[in-house]
Amino acid sequence: MLQFQNLTLIHQKDQFRLVDGLTGVVHAGDKVAIIGEEGTGKSSLLKWLCRCPEVNDYLEAQGSYQCTFQQIGYLPQFLPSKDEPLSVYDFLFHDLDANEIDYSYLAKLASDFQLDQDFLYSSQKMGTLSGGQKIKIQLMKILLLHPDILLLDEPSNDLDYESIQWLEHFIRTSDLAILYISHDVVLLKNTATSILHLEKITHQQRAVVHFVKEDYQTYIEQRKSAADKQLQIALKQRSEDKKRNAQLQQVKQKVQHQLRTTKLDTKGRLLAKKMANLKSREKRFEKERAQFAEMPQQEEAIGLKWQTVQAVPSSKTLIHLENDQLKIADKILVEPLDFIFFGQEKVGIVGNNGIGKSLFLHKIAEMLQKRTDIQMKYMPQNYFEELDTTQTPVAYLLSQTKQDQATVMTYLGSLQFFVQEMQRPIAYLSGGQRAKLVILGLLLSQANVLLLDEPTRNLSPTSNQVLTQQLQQYNGALLTVSHDRYFLEQVCEKIYQLDKTGLQRIF
Repeated sequence: MLQFQNLTLIHQKDQFRLVDGLTGVVHAGDKVAIIGEEGTGKSSLLKWLCRCPEVNDYLEAQGSYQCTFQQIGYLPQFLPSKDEPLSVYDFLFHDLDANEIDYSYLAKLASDFQLDQDFLYSSQKMGTLSGGQKIKIQLMKILLLHPDILLLDEPSNDLDYESIQWLEHFIRTSDLAILYISHDVVLLKNTATSILHLEKITHQQRAVVHFVKEDYQTYIEQRKSAADKQLQIALKQRSEDKKRNAQLQQVKQKVQHQLRTTKLDTKGRLLAKKMANLKSREKRFEKERAQFAEMPQQEEAIGLKWQTVQAVPSSKTLIHLENDQLKIADKILVEPLDFIFFGQEKVGIVGNNGIGKSLFLHKIAEMLQKRTDIQMKYMPQNYFEELDTTQTPVAYLLSQTKQDQATVMTYLGSLQFFVQEMQRPIAYLSGGQRAKLVILGLLLSQANVLLLDEPTRNLSPTSNQVLTQQLQQYNGALLTVSHDRYFLEQVCEKIYQLDKTGLQRIF
């Protein structure tokens, strides 16, 4: 059992409450989906629950917390840097007793994840694996330890379609207590039995927490219904108050005029008494006004608007690969590789985990980087390739643009960054906030060719929708790798499947 009583997590640097007053209980078998926009403290909460040492550097806790589970399995949002140099074999087995490993279960997991069993014993470094392969190997390691509760931070990120199907079935049918962060609406609808919603009310600079024993669809529908009802009540109260207040002011003005013009003591006393009654009624209205239903306060969508760029001519060839190949060291992943990419095209790439999609995009980026007739920007899957974690968001954007600090901070504010977050080192930002920061850098760069590796993977559904709409309107050339089929179908005019025999157009 996990039990929270008024648990509050506070950022030490600026005393901002990331999680404010969480109360509730998690039992064995509960599937608790942790949802919310970027930067609301979801990952920090999981790290604190599993006692990750790094949270001691920036978080302090108030309230009470009790855990009776014996073995916690934690999947971080990103592979820890200390594990990157380890081979797949060492990562999986170096701290396990060979005599206690359930090899039949290991074989089943490898089959479920579509991994060759030989791969589990390979010397390939964890840091060189694809995003999906890293998730799979980490999940296998966690499950081999037979935990009784799982804390999963974005487990569906980077997984191919078949693996997401397995994950969904596993969460739904497992007897374990599972707390998981996800922005995958389909996964949430099909698996969650409880919702822990962390909100950040931007204009009030405060955090709000909701913990309910409901499935995702019911929660969203009831939340909308309650907000709509509250809005109707609040608007009606304010409308009626406005009318009665206007009537009251008219009467007051009339009485005040009569008081100024009357010369009769008796009439003056009656008017003064009437004025006192009016003022008493005015005070009563003020007290009633304080009890009015509040206007619903919910998180706002990000404000992102891609500017028109100086587009590359649509007939201009940006990339032409013919009978090429993709390989890691001496291992050929894809051959032959044929690909033509023209100016103003929007092209999506899909494929199974480990086939080389990110490697392909990186190869294209290196080729385009040499061109002087275009302005290309590349969003890597690993944001740390682009971001200096010691910089603040403001400092990073000032290095990417000619805009002044006030303008940069305005842009950050439109992406729901609080002022405190703009001035923290990037190392303390969530994965979603880092994604938004890189995307904002792309926007401000005015690049006319964009290469995006899984751009929606850490974004909330509302932020994803805004990015999708903006890239639909973007007039430059776009090449993107993604597992998000909705995003690809809305943005891209061509979609290619990458496999070991090359690229095949599927849309």
